[in-house]
Amino acid sequence: MFFGKKQSNSKNNKKLNFRLLYEQADLRLDDGTLFNPLEEAIERWVVTRPAAYAALGISSEILYELPQQRWIRVDYYDCHEEVSRDTAIIVGDGVPSVHEIEPIRAAHFLLDNGIKLTQDLRQVYNEWVNEQNNPKPVEIRPLEYWIENRPLEIVLQQYAHEVNFNSLFKDLCFYLLELDRSLTDLNIDSPSLGGMKSSHWARTLHRAYPVDSDAWDWSSQQLPPEKIDLLDLDWPDGTDQVSSWLRDLRVITDGPLFCLAAVSSVLGSDHFPTEDEQKNAIESLIVNQRTIHDLVTKINVHLRNWLQENQDVPPIENPAEGLDEKPIHNTEEIRVEEINNDEINEELDPDLCELRIVRNGFYLNGRFQRLTQKPLKLLRLMAQSKDGLVTYTNARDKIWEDAAVQPAAINKTISIIRLLIRKCLFLNETIDPIPCNGTGFDSSWNLDFQYRLVDDYEPQN
Repeated sequence: MFFGKKQSNSKNNKKLNFRLLYEQADLRLDDGTLFNPLEEAIERWVVTRPAAYAALGISSEILYELPQQRWIRVDYYDCHEEVSRDTAIIVGDGVPSVHEIEPIRAAHFLLDNGIKLTQDLRQVYNEWVNEQNNPKPVEIRPLEYWIENRPLEIVLQQYAHEVNFNSLFKDLCFYLLELDRSLTDLNIDSPSLGGMKSSHWARTLHRAYPVDSDAWDWSSQQLPPEKIDLLDLDWPDGTDQVSSWLRDLRVITDGPLFCLAAVSSVLGSDHFPTEDEQKNAIESLIVNQRTIHDLVTKINVHLRNWLQENQDVPPIENPAEGLDEKPIHNTEEIRVEEINNDEINEELDPDLCELRIVRNGFYLNGRFQRLTQKPLKLLRLMAQSKDGLVTYTNARDKIWEDAAVQPAAINKTISIIRLLIRKCLFLNETIDPIPCNGTGFDSSWNLDFQYRLVDDYEPQN
């Protein structure tokens, strides 16, 4: 067989002392155009080696140079040599894989196989090295970019005319207070807002409700919209000011929260924020922390007093009474007026973000997903642990009970759980509700979303 053979394709083919079987016909490129190696290629390089899988035998990797700095790579598998009329022919199994590649990839192909670069590729490679050593400064996208390109509105299943404001107001109080407390401990050098948490807070402020056309007021002589935004609902008397405060809160937090929520995007995608963009978002929250705190306090006090007047919820006269002081990131040192959330936390809607584990699966966000015992036990272990975290060692010892189990096996089981959770929370593939931290035997996974665990699991006999 041949290794690193560079051969010119002259008209009489004197230097082309062997051929590959597929070169007798045209090859189809990714864009549908055809490529004829014998007629169009100026030069070719052939590298052969054992394939990654023994069943594939010997593989051949062929690089063709075409006019105008075009490069074609062909992968040919299970190759062997045959002789026909004194010409060696490399015969492979099946249809070869054909792709046009960038010049820099052609340069790396030759370098990786110990082959001298052509003069043109040497120039391409030197320019690439210079770009790597002197990267252009990355432009930091403004916070408005995340508002325009990453809307995080969640459309609930409940119709707009059926909204229970008691439940809605409790929900707003709870999660806005959680946001305020998280910002209190926020540090520009060690951001602590996870992508899923930021996404959840942003979705809390950007709920929408579908409109039932049968319940629509047709006397308005207008067609009903598909959905109604949270702030455009028919709010109860005495709460109009709250919707105005929520609108102000959106203006301040939308950009940074949407940016941080995009951390859950696939790494390398256009929407993944750079480190500087994440710091810019964190800095914006820190700068506006006092304003956010004041708005959250007013919203909580007003809504909780409204709840007290409309149902049996203890009133809150002084939210800061009896609480310790905590610093807020501002030029002046002021008191954090935290609100006691114990009473209202107990009365939250039990179906809201409830993770209920039963003997043959789990319920999340009101949707049931069936699971076999091993992934179900793993989910239960994560849900019961602090911060929803499970390590490789913990999963190996408590679920698999097998010292030989590999991290890949656990990661595969996690991927099954991840897929079902995405369905329950209506998440796309760019958001990871169970991110993996570390690699190999140092791997760990955590449930990176808000939930209340209801453990109704009973082992199967």
